[in-house]
Amino acid sequence: MNIDYEAKVLEIFVIPEQGGQNNIVKKVTWRVTFFDPDFRRTVMTQAKILTYLDTDTLSDSFVDYSLITQSQILQLCLDHEGGSSFLQNLQGLHEPVLQSQYNDRLYEIRPPAELEVG
Repeated sequence: MNIDYEAKVLEIFVIPEQGGQNNIVKKVTWRVTFFDPDFRRTVMTQAKILTYLDTDTLSDSFVDYSLITQSQILQLCLDHEGGSSFLQNLQGLHEPVLQSQYNDRLYEIRPPAELEVG
């Protein structure tokens, strides 16, 4: 089983104004999907994460909301949560589900209505 992941921004909450800057990203809801690339429909699980970014002091690298990309927001969130070790820990929590789905990947669903009652 090979596990890959992708992340997606779901919601972005901004502070309208702070320290002369406008629309500062403060809170982000995002999702990480872990999956086996060969069996993506049947071997996958998702984690929804809520990240509050540190906006107490805005650094010189502040990027205005109108110029920031989803990739940059995801990177800010990932860095805030702990980077690659956060992803490894999160994946570890999802491993049992992924393994179970992988073991069951070749099963076929059969409708009970095909069987006689009684």
